[in-house]
Amino acid sequence: MTEFWHFESNPAVRDASPALIDTSLDVTICYKDLRHACQSISSLISPTAPRKKTLGFILCRNQWPAVAGYLAALRSGHAVCLLPDNLSEAQLTPLLQAYQPTWIIAPASNIAAVSALDVTPFLHQSWSLAKTPFFDDTDEINQDLALLLSTSGSTGSSKMVRLSFTNLAVNAQQIANYLGLTAQERPVTSLSMPYSYGLSVVNSHLAAGAALVMTDSGITSPDFWNIMKSKRVTSIAGVPFLYQTLQRLKLEDMDLPDLKTLTQAGGRMPQPLLVHFVTMAQRKGWRFFAMYGQTEAAPRIAYVPPERMPEKAGSIGIAIPGGKLSIDIESNELIYEGANVMMGYAQSRADLARPNELNGVLRTGDLARQDNDGFFWITGRLTRLAKVVGYRLNLDELEKEIERAGISPVALWENDGTLHFATSHQQLNDRLPEFARSWRLPLHLLISHVVDTLPNNINGKVDYILLRDIYS
Repeated sequence: MTEFWHFESNPAVRDASPALIDTSLDVTICYKDLRHACQSISSLISPTAPRKKTLGFILCRNQWPAVAGYLAALRSGHAVCLLPDNLSEAQLTPLLQAYQPTWIIAPASNIAAVSALDVTPFLHQSWSLAKTPFFDDTDEINQDLALLLSTSGSTGSSKMVRLSFTNLAVNAQQIANYLGLTAQERPVTSLSMPYSYGLSVVNSHLAAGAALVMTDSGITSPDFWNIMKSKRVTSIAGVPFLYQTLQRLKLEDMDLPDLKTLTQAGGRMPQPLLVHFVTMAQRKGWRFFAMYGQTEAAPRIAYVPPERMPEKAGSIGIAIPGGKLSIDIESNELIYEGANVMMGYAQSRADLARPNELNGVLRTGDLARQDNDGFFWITGRLTRLAKVVGYRLNLDELEKEIERAGISPVALWENDGTLHFATSHQQLNDRLPEFARSWRLPLHLLISHVVDTLPNNINGKVDYILLRDIYS
């Protein structure tokens, strides 16, 4: 297997083929130029030999220097942590103190928030590499450690997933295999790199020798759709919230002759929305892949083959090639086994020296069942179980019931024995007596909150912590 960061060893890659089509900086980087850029960045990170393994931060936006910096770190054997470029100083400072990176790559405008020893512009003058004062020759970093990613999308937590070089290489190839990726693909960066799903789009397409169309424009911007057509984008990756927006924008009516694949992950999609896109994809001759994963698995775990839709709509499908799914017979927890399972978690610099603590086995925290065809279905979360007036309630199942009643999307959480609902639907209050009867709960324990939109974290999932802080 060829690691995607050593792309010159991939027979599918041609030096002159485009690798990164950066619409923000208005430049196309071929694979040969990308290799030279990686070499240049590597020399800035470690200007002398022998090179000691270091940790670096990259404050990412969807521009090619971020990808080049990430690949340069992997090619040189360093460890790297990917973070959003819009972190405030109050959010970034605790992470700097916790992990003490030796270097930081960031847009030049962000470097002011970093206490740096020296700053070097590189590749494009709007990006810089900064050396920090944290370097300590006595620090050790596990030689297998390649990447740190946030576990939940929260920018306020220092808890990170530790991913190895093997984790990244294996999962990139697994994804490329089941999606059938080739060098002719042109995905758009509709998601951010620090989000594991967005990064998997980068990794898997580089593994196939494809060209990434890079943009920071949101999907409601006319620029995004001009880029989709002019750069001949072949696929869109999205979380449920993005697909809700695509439905409002009437994707099916757009003139996008090169688009052929839609992929969805990042949480459960409401069933009517899922069926809408499955049906639309079949009508237009597109492929629609519903996928399941966790950052802890680098991140893909399962997928539904398009030919099994809409029969298996709502299922997470089958294990990715080389992976194995099973269910704990006592707890009904979904278990995944594979070479893409993380090394473990980290919360500080000292944790970077820790060995692989999971040995390829991941307890997902999701409750699941398996049907007669071998497809898996998520039924809830171990941590989304609540007890109210003696009743044990699966909050994920209750959300599904509300959505089936025509109120979608909706978020439900428990606080001090009461159930809180948040949705943009004004009729929620009128339906509360109905839900109270269905669940055999006193009506006064059901509290509704009408909001304009449900808040999402960086991973595109409902931010229940923020909702609880605001309304509980």
